[in-house]
Amino acid sequence: MTSFQHKCFETLVQCVPRGSVISYARLADLIGHSNAYRAVGTAMNKNVNAPD
Repeated sequence: MTSFQHKCFETLVQCVPRGSVISYARLADLIGHSNAYRAVGTAMNKNVNAPD
């Protein structure tokens, strides 16, 4: 796992209540990389803990 992926996952867990939905753009804002929404989407695609 890259440090960017780790930052995305940790921010998601810490800032977004379980069961809530946010956009990749909003998550990118939360991690301080507002233009990295596509990279956030790619990172979330690699999340091994995501439900099917």
